[in-house]
Amino acid sequence: TSPRINETIQASALIYDNREQARRMLSEADQLTSELLATGRYEKEAQELKSTIQAQHDRLQKIQRVAGNAASLVSDLAGKVGSESPQGLVALADGVYAFSGKNNAVVRVSPAGEVTQLNEHTQGIGSFILVTAHEADKALLFVTEEPGLALFDTTDGTLTPQDITFPSAKPTITSIATYGSRLYVLDQAAGLLVSYSKSLRGYGGGEPWVTNKDFKVTTIKSMAVDGSVFALLEDGTLTRLFKGEPTDFK
Repeated sequence: TSPRINETIQASALIYDNREQARRMLSEADQLTSELLATGRYEKEAQELKSTIQAQHDRLQKIQRVAGNAASLVSDLAGKVGSESPQGLVALADGVYAFSGKNNAVVRVSPAGEVTQLNEHTQGIGSFILVTAHEADKALLFVTEEPGLALFDTTDGTLTPQDITFPSAKPTITSIATYGSRLYVLDQAAGLLVSYSKSLRGYGGGEPWVTNKDFKVTTIKSMAVDGSVFALLEDGTLTRLFKGEPTDFK
């Protein structure tokens, strides 16, 4: 193979609207470039091509890389939600949010680092334990200790309980994520990753999302979703689940 062939593959990947196909073609180009590097030929050209492929992959995945010397302190949240450290750091369009698991106080950090407390406490809904962003509604979706589910509107501070039936009678919810109008809930007690559809009052139609019976859902510690589920496993590795099946992922 040659750098010219690899460049053709890499450039062709960007033509496709299908992100999955584009991702696959970029991975193939990267693999071919690695094979070329192993031969010791065209080393400079291959290294440059690898950088180009990485940049296009980041563009496709909407990844922004920050160099170590470019990192800076945005804000110090110590003492901003009471005496303890804030929990559940999550990004939304207009800033970064955190909460207190004791009094349910919610704070927002602006891009400039200004901290604003959006509420002081809640009543009758239970303590917040997990949070994820619901971008379409400019809201935060909280799991509460009962367990339950509540939607916090970041524009006016209103908190609305959400209807949902968890997978088990006594669920242990350890991770949640949203993608579009769907909610993904990891229930360790049931050993299930369940996908829900948005309804008028909450979420319904929960169905197990992992279809591969050999994959142990209980090994998942945390996850993020962009159509596929990217799961952090208990051994520290990352895996990608596509349509309920594990895939080749480095």
